Amino acid sequence: MPNGKPVESWTLRTEIQTRLQQAVDAWNTRNIEEFMSFYLVSEFTTLVTSEEMIFGYQNIREFYAKRGFGEGFLSICVNDVLSIGDDYAYAIAQSLTQVDGREIHQNHSFLMQRARTLKKYEWFVFKDHSA
Repeated sequence: MPNGKPVESWTLRTEIQTRLQQAVDAWNTRNIEEFMSFYLVSEFTTLVTSEEMIFGYQNIREFYAKRGFGEGFLSICVNDVLSIGDDYAYAIAQSLTQVDGREIHQNHSFLMQRARTLKKYEWFVFKDHSA
């Protein structure tokens, strides 16, 4: 990213890791509402899988609901975070899902935006590329 800066402190990386862990915890407890709170509520939010591209928050929710949301035990590791100004970040992560004795490894890239909620600023994914 042309204007991206490597993370100079652990603050941004910790914020992103914490937010991703909240999504993982929601997955593992099969709480789709909490999991979807990780995504920016917007018609422009996008999920790219190895099979398709899904546009819009509601369509992403329907995708997860139909595709066995919460299947297996999920863990995630953030490999890198790149700051793109004050309100945007690019994160690269790897996940492992354990399902019926099988291990499914995936690579992820997340474009995230910091947005104001009722209580505070939080990070939300608006571009999710998972393969």
